Amino acid sequence: MQFLGKLFKKKPEPVAGRRHLVFDTVPAAIFAIGDVHGCIDLARRMEDEIAHVAANIAGESWIIYLGDYVDRGPASAQMIDFLMARQGAGLRRLCLAGNHEEQMLSFMLKPAGDHHWLNFGGEETLKSYGVQDLQRLRKQLPTVVASHIPEEHIEFLDGLPSMIRFPGLCFVHAGLKHGVALEDQVDADLLWIRPDREEAEHGGPVMDGPLVVHGHTPVKQVERIGNRINLDTGAYFTGRLSCLKLAGNKPDSVLEVGGGNS
Repeated sequence: MQFLGKLFKKKPEPVAGRRHLVFDTVPAAIFAIGDVHGCIDLARRMEDEIAHVAANIAGESWIIYLGDYVDRGPASAQMIDFLMARQGAGLRRLCLAGNHEEQMLSFMLKPAGDHHWLNFGGEETLKSYGVQDLQRLRKQLPTVVASHIPEEHIEFLDGLPSMIRFPGLCFVHAGLKHGVALEDQVDADLLWIRPDREEAEHGGPVMDGPLVVHGHTPVKQVERIGNRINLDTGAYFTGRLSCLKLAGNKPDSVLEVGGGNS
């Protein structure tokens, strides 16, 4: 496996604006999964459940992860490996950027002992790569990162889109800015915005436009307000990972794995 030390010879610049993936048709089924935060056991169980459900659906099923695969939980490195691996027959996996991936990429491109990512879940993520005793190693971070982080993981973080759109559907990590066309939405909002604050500022939720599916803001149960659905049920601290199933004209439904504190 190649490591970041080779990547430093031609280090990628931080993305100025992440891609928006736009599709003209909707697959037979979409399964959108909320914030995982290094809880790979829950992700594996969820994909097993999705594969079981999708086996009874005619046509291709797509899995869309809404971002925040790293930090806080114990298995961030393993989670990225899992997301990069080939999925089962009849399934396609797409992954959005979350604000935690954005911060991790920022650190990886310029490792520094005072980078705020280290207090944002980054220390747990580095442990998943085998980096122990971070306090002692803070002055050696560029060398440590280069020797522990696979090049493919940096490329994965760098290539994640900030929006996935289908006719009538929009998937993002955090939410949308009120009054801004979909094509003009910027990453600072798509990865960081808090819809409840945005709605309070603008007098309530948007009631028209596409269905917006997001995570980022933890809620006790999957939450639908206006034309948006929030799937972040706090997998890291609740032990529950939630998924929204959308299949043609059938009513949407929620899949959940876990249930105890992690």
